[in-house]
Amino acid sequence: MAAPIVMPSGEVVGGVLVFHDVTEKRKQESEVRHRERMYRETFDLAQIGIVHVSPQGHFQLVNRRFCEMLGYTSDEIVGRHFSTVTFEDDVPESDRNFAAMLSGKQLSYQTEKRYRAKQGHVIWANLSSSLIRDDHGAPLYFLSMIDDITTRKE
Repeated sequence: MAAPIVMPSGEVVGGVLVFHDVTEKRKQESEVRHRERMYRETFDLAQIGIVHVSPQGHFQLVNRRFCEMLGYTSDEIVGRHFSTVTFEDDVPESDRNFAAMLSGKQLSYQTEKRYRAKQGHVIWANLSSSLIRDDHGAPLYFLSMIDDITTRKE
């Protein structure tokens, strides 16, 4: 920041310069960008499906692998309820686990379940899910990892 020193006559006789060392701020910004990139690459490049599901059961964020497994694009699946891609016979158990985590009876769960791909075929998966809460304990989203085990099951 700079400001002139002006005499009553209007003559500029000097100036005041103020410098701020932004080295630490730039370093922190660089670290934040690095962590964000690591998170994004971990999410996007993982070889298992990773999804965030709202407390109401709708997909909020899905990675590339989950989309590949089910044959949907991200735009086609985000906003849909998880039950719309869960194999019909597995919906009741999924609903029970979902409700138990929301109520605090379970912190997480792991199960084998089936999904219905866009093309109609069944995909077996090992699902691991945890409920992420805010600092006050309110549910934010479910973090789920979905590993395709169809070949092993067949």
